[in-house]
Amino acid sequence: MCLKEITIGGFRNLKKTTISFEKPITALIAQNNYGKSNLLDGIEFFEKFLHSTKENRKILLQVAHAVPINSHNENDNFSFEICLDLSVNKKNYSVKYYIELQWAKTKSKDSGKIINESFLLKEVKQNSKYKIILKRNNSQLLYISSEKGRCDTVASIDKNELGLEKLLNYDHLFYLEILKRFSSITFLNSKLLNVDFFLGGINISNKKEKLDIFDERNLAQFLYYLKTSKKSKFDLLINSIKSLIPNIEQITPIEVDLKKLANEDKDNIPPFELPEKFYDIRIKELNNNQYTGIIFASTGTKRILSILALVIGQCGNNTVLVGLEELENSIHPALLQKLLSILGQVSDKTKLLITSHSPTLTQYLSVETMYCGIPNVKSLASFSNFKKTKINSLLKEASDFDMSIGEYIFDFLLQDEIEKERLTEYFEINTELF
Repeated sequence: MCLKEITIGGFRNLKKTTISFEKPITALIAQNNYGKSNLLDGIEFFEKFLHSTKENRKILLQVAHAVPINSHNENDNFSFEICLDLSVNKKNYSVKYYIELQWAKTKSKDSGKIINESFLLKEVKQNSKYKIILKRNNSQLLYISSEKGRCDTVASIDKNELGLEKLLNYDHLFYLEILKRFSSITFLNSKLLNVDFFLGGINISNKKEKLDIFDERNLAQFLYYLKTSKKSKFDLLINSIKSLIPNIEQITPIEVDLKKLANEDKDNIPPFELPEKFYDIRIKELNNNQYTGIIFASTGTKRILSILALVIGQCGNNTVLVGLEELENSIHPALLQKLLSILGQVSDKTKLLITSHSPTLTQYLSVETMYCGIPNVKSLASFSNFKKTKINSLLKEASDFDMSIGEYIFDFLLQDEIEKERLTEYFEINTELF
């Protein structure tokens, strides 16, 4: 699957914003406390809603930290549209899915529900057009029941039940495999704020958990899974970090069974045996006479390892987007450009959405992939990319001022006191902000 575009709005202070993913890496650029995290969290909210039960969806629509409380968007519904390409039975399709949710309001009993939903599909070939597969308005669902039919078959639906979910139970639908494939999509929003928290530890789960989804609580266990089950991905990760940090000669994740190590009584087997396996990452650095634990590595090294494990570990899965907040934190500026290059190469079809308030990181990004937070007096978050006709002018102006493109954007275009006319010169502005 390949993500093409997302439009999201009505989440915290976020006004409707469209982000296109034409390159492997796309960036949200804005000052601190603007709304970059809100956009990533809004995407994560959609994923939770998509994969939740009807009961949990009701709870999600009452989550206080998600509901808009800014007086300028307090009545906005949550809306989310996603466009992506996928393949089923050797055919390529383009899919558009839209959902609109009404937040649970304190003064209204008839709130907290799905009010609109649609699923559009077309085969990717010349002159093909989108076909409406399902459309929903409150409690009425219309869908296509046969290949030559129209979207007019009626079904009743609960207010917190997805039309997508209901149709997955209809085995006769000719587009069932497409719905299944789409319904498996995941997003990852990884803040990676405290890498020391999840570097190693004891696994006390009795389940043979599938770790092909990155587990931030235990990076060491995830790397051990890659080494033993996904060798090609593990080798790619190790080679990538070695190219970034030549001082590292080897990285080895280990698993230690504490019960075996303690030689516990094997004849006395209880009805429930609690597993206790410890995981760690051992590193051999140049000129060191021995391996050391990952805990002794620099914060930058640990963060780079975590980022690469997250991205490489997701390639080939159903994760269509990975969010990385403040990528530049704890990483030397000299490494940022190379890290961005490697991430773009190893991400495969998984798109990366990074957030930054750093002019240093910005100078290594393509201007076409930057979405800038538009300053406004309403404290609303809205992001826009540069008009293509103004990119050359932008680069020339930065050069004339002897500034990097990142410095110019932050110093001249993303200041609170900038005039509306200056913004409209460079961006397609949402006029509701002013």
